[in-house]
Amino acid sequence: MRRSRYTVIVEDGDGTHLIYNTLSAAFLKVPGSAVQFLLDDPDWSCPSGDLSPFQRYLHGLGVLVDSELDEGEASRGLLRDHHARQDRMELFLLPHENCNFRCTYCYEAFARNKMEPWVVEAAKQFVLKRSGGLRSLQTSWFGGEPLLGYDVISELSAFFVEVCRQAGVDYQSGITTNGYLLDEDKARHLVRECGVRQFQITLDGPCEQHDRRRHLLGGGGTYERIYRNLLSLKGVEGSFNVLIRVNFDHEVGGAMDDFLSRLRDDFTDDPRFLVHFFPIANLGGDTSDEINDLPLCDANATRVLEYQLLEKAVDLGFRTLTRDQLGPLSSTCYASDPRNLIIGADGTLYKCTVAFDDPRNHVGVIRPDGSLQIDEARFGLWTEHAGASDPHCRSCTLNPTCQGMACPLHRMNTESRACVPMRADLPRTIRLLARELSQEAERCQSR
Repeated sequence: MRRSRYTVIVEDGDGTHLIYNTLSAAFLKVPGSAVQFLLDDPDWSCPSGDLSPFQRYLHGLGVLVDSELDEGEASRGLLRDHHARQDRMELFLLPHENCNFRCTYCYEAFARNKMEPWVVEAAKQFVLKRSGGLRSLQTSWFGGEPLLGYDVISELSAFFVEVCRQAGVDYQSGITTNGYLLDEDKARHLVRECGVRQFQITLDGPCEQHDRRRHLLGGGGTYERIYRNLLSLKGVEGSFNVLIRVNFDHEVGGAMDDFLSRLRDDFTDDPRFLVHFFPIANLGGDTSDEINDLPLCDANATRVLEYQLLEKAVDLGFRTLTRDQLGPLSSTCYASDPRNLIIGADGTLYKCTVAFDDPRNHVGVIRPDGSLQIDEARFGLWTEHAGASDPHCRSCTLNPTCQGMACPLHRMNTESRACVPMRADLPRTIRLLARELSQEAERCQSR
């Protein structure tokens, strides 16, 4: 018996230690004395018959493993098994590729408008033909601004929901929207009739900063209307989550205290609301010059500021994506998944939502009868498990989390791996998770 190569032990500052295993997702907090045997000897091993009761418990959690276990193969097997499953499918659909905003950092070209009627029918036929062999279907509505194609979302959702009901397929949906058109009636319809269980809506900090970056086509602020729509979501009954995404740079990061306090006052009483922070970056497109005029963060500053923002949010009572990003396969890119496709408004098939104009991302087309014409060479660029042959990825403690597949586009562009940001300070991430879970437990006890 030995310590798992995927076990991380972090001092928590109060005489206790946090243990997290990235392969099993086991997480516990123990007195430092309980794991002293691992801290004193990183190469600790012990015959199975000599384990203490607590050590046997750690073995059951995957913190300790059999000495002959090939953990690297076990990790890689998770991804192989997941990608080999034929009974699940994930679809991104672009009901409208134009947008009512012109954000200063947007990379999209807005070359197309609403999904063409024949593509709507083709998408129906595609799902109908595949439904017999599925156990789960996940759809994600993206754009442009998807709510400009609200009628397309309604029509396709009604069809998908009914087909899945008849075939016994679990159906769930999510939408990434700027929130400007998301009034309470639309939100209620999306939840009740369209199966939407996740909303992602962006607020770039306080009103003044947000409106400078996320303004309407033709000019005009958007913050107050988005905020009202977020508040109205609290009145919608149902099981769903709302992720408030905050894009930040140095300027926005410095003005967050009052903004986060307002979010706390308005949303922490509803556990369906989460927050997430994302650094503004230059992803190309016609606004590249405008983006470079923004006070962008370098990699080190980004990590420091992101952790500061996350810690503030957790202390204010928010849930974050920290626990979701630490689990096995949780940081692999959707584009790397062979069961994931993006159907564009004109029938073009893509793998990545940040490279629509990149020819490598044009992996095929959907035909009017719902069949697919796939360019296998281009498709394989995204789904090839490059991390399996990367010695750095194979030896990394976070291999079960991202598998070296955090961003296939980055690997294609640079011929180097894209490490997940938390790798730079994994102990701080684990402490943040402990902090969030502890405060969540305290809130549950007080109710």
